[in-house]
Amino acid sequence: MRIEGPYGSFFLREDSDKPIILLASGTGFAPIKALLEHMQHQGITRATTLYWGGRRPTDLYMNDWVQSQLGRMPNLRYVPVVSDATADDAWTGRSGFVHHAVLQDHSNLSGHHVYACGAPIVVESARKDFCAQAQLPEDQFFADSFTSKRTNTEPDADQYENLYCGDDQWRPSPAFGLHPFPDKDPEPQTWLCEDTGPIASIAQLLCHAARFELSLPQAQSVLAEVLATVAQWKEVATSPAAGLQAHEVADFAQAFENPLAAL
Repeated sequence: MRIEGPYGSFFLREDSDKPIILLASGTGFAPIKALLEHMQHQGITRATTLYWGGRRPTDLYMNDWVQSQLGRMPNLRYVPVVSDATADDAWTGRSGFVHHAVLQDHSNLSGHHVYACGAPIVVESARKDFCAQAQLPEDQFFADSFTSKRTNTEPDADQYENLYCGDDQWRPSPAFGLHPFPDKDPEPQTWLCEDTGPIASIAQLLCHAARFELSLPQAQSVLAEVLATVAQWKEVATSPAAGLQAHEVADFAQAFENPLAAL
């Protein structure tokens, strides 16, 4: 019988006494939780700060568990961050992008180890900004970004945050969902990641062009192509490939034309 263990790269580097920043977005908390449990089991007492971000307080689904660990791990500090709290949430904690909270607290990360886990766009934004703005050496940033192996040509690929570029490389996929279904409430908004909150205008979306490694002129050029394509929706809808009838086209008109008029 042969037994093999996991060969992942997301594990705690125990040959260092540097303070630790743990960064989690949404369900990216699961591997971070494993690191915390390992530290407890091994008696590791390095100074550690956990930043956990979600859209709503309920997205921090094990908040009570983390709070309970603070008494067991005096070396642990916890900073929950919420990006889209409502009045009903009565949220009084930190707000905004979770990796921005780290930068607000740490202007210099050169003496830290950072472990980040969650949506790829959150992890890559953290890597880029920590290294560029807070002097974090790239070899002190360890990450486990959640991806799904999908290709650019698969059905509904535009509903996912990443596109496959070949050679096992992935990059963020810009998207702006208008939900063109007559039985849905009008919802011209999208989510870039768990931290951005809803983006309900083109102007807001353009503000995030840098996330896709696009300059503003490049993003505006892409937008012009998208608008030109969407403007042809009736021609496409009535083509043999789509085959919509006149009454069906009328049902979809509000979904396609009202958002265009608003732009």
